[in-house]
Amino acid sequence: MMRWMMSLAVVAIAAGSWAAPAARAQETKGPINDQLFTMAASAAGMAEVSASQLAADRASSEEIKKFAQHLITDHAKANQELTGLAAAKRIAVLTSPEVSAQAAMECLAGLRGEDFDREFVKHQVAAHMCAVQLFEAEAERGRDADIKAFASRTLPTLREHLRMAREHAQRERREASKGREERKESEHREHAKDREKSERKESKDREKSD
Repeated sequence: MMRWMMSLAVVAIAAGSWAAPAARAQETKGPINDQLFTMAASAAGMAEVSASQLAADRASSEEIKKFAQHLITDHAKANQELTGLAAAKRIAVLTSPEVSAQAAMECLAGLRGEDFDREFVKHQVAAHMCAVQLFEAEAERGRDADIKAFASRTLPTLREHLRMAREHAQRERREASKGREERKESEHREHAKDREKSERKESKDREKSD
């Protein structure tokens, strides 16, 4: 029960860490506030690097570790580009992840093994769905041509991350389902053995009584 509640918390917080700035950036269908986008994107980018560094160290699956390292490389590059662009434009960037992202990290840090892998990829699906939404809004409706161009250049990478995250999430679900079935079969075999042992004992007891 506790793991299930933690799972819900990680996904909800992960989505919130991106969704909140994305929603603020898209309150209307008019032009996007470039400074707000820059602050939201910088904070979220740092959160992605931090979460992926944790996964690269802690994930039990080598495939998840490779995925995490891929995210680190791409997001670190995007973060550096955005920081340079913002400096040139005299636009502020956030220097740490938002509180919601930090809370998501704490939830992930409390997990181990397959539980960690499963929640990390759920986090990535939620985070990148919101990231794509945020960057699409800037690419379509941003005011500053250079920041719009950055968002447009970064979007294919974010979409690819989302595709990869969904594939990993599907694989984790299949593995979890397979594991449950194997455990059920193992329990069934153990019950059958116990029943057979009990029946043999009862048979021997009857023979002795006869």
